[in-house]
Amino acid sequence: MQTFPRGDGPRGPRYEVRKDTGTQVPTYFVRIALDKGDAGSGAIPLWPERRGFPRKWMRSDDAAIQDVVAAILDGADQRKVALFKSMQAHPLLQEAQAFARDGQPERFFRALPSPLERFVEGLLQSTFPGKREAHFLLRQYAFVNAHFQKVIQDREGACCSADKSRSILRRLLHHYLTGEEVAFDPKEPYTFGHPETVFTSHQEIVRFFDGLRALYYGDPEPYLKALHDLPEASK
Repeated sequence: MQTFPRGDGPRGPRYEVRKDTGTQVPTYFVRIALDKGDAGSGAIPLWPERRGFPRKWMRSDDAAIQDVVAAILDGADQRKVALFKSMQAHPLLQEAQAFARDGQPERFFRALPSPLERFVEGLLQSTFPGKREAHFLLRQYAFVNAHFQKVIQDREGACCSADKSRSILRRLLHHYLTGEEVAFDPKEPYTFGHPETVFTSHQEIVRFFDGLRALYYGDPEPYLKALHDLPEASK
């Protein structure tokens, strides 16, 4: 099985292409990583040109891969639109949609994202009173995870970078809820999710997370310093 590097799809999400070279007909498998954990996958065989086969099987590898990616993304977009349409009669959603159409970002934010954020914050405050770092990690998980994973990819490569980021953030949340420092036990049965050259210490992880919190709220300096202090990519 040959794995191609991850990259940006035609509409932004990450995708990974794997070529199964052990079959008689080369087949490309495409997996899409969308926002909020949504994912899709598909496969398409790439037949050699031969008489009698439909023209659609005679395109280049790149064109075939792009077709699979586009089809998966279209399906995901349709599900999102269908979800909205099932609730679009609600006055709150109608008002937010009107503000978006009128080009009023502040009023759109106050109409829909802000109430939702207050609801989530209320849930977290009720569940974990006073644990502000934990609240931020849970509310802004996608933001935090994307930054950790990008650093891991740059320093250690793309292989298992998602597993490593998830492993770090699970331990970090546990730290903020219990006080126990982040640690990675090499004796664990599975260690593919352990970072190897970056984010290997509790202090390094916490400093980077604190920098991300500051960045999110408009102060980039702590984040830039934490990023600068991280180990360089291994040679």
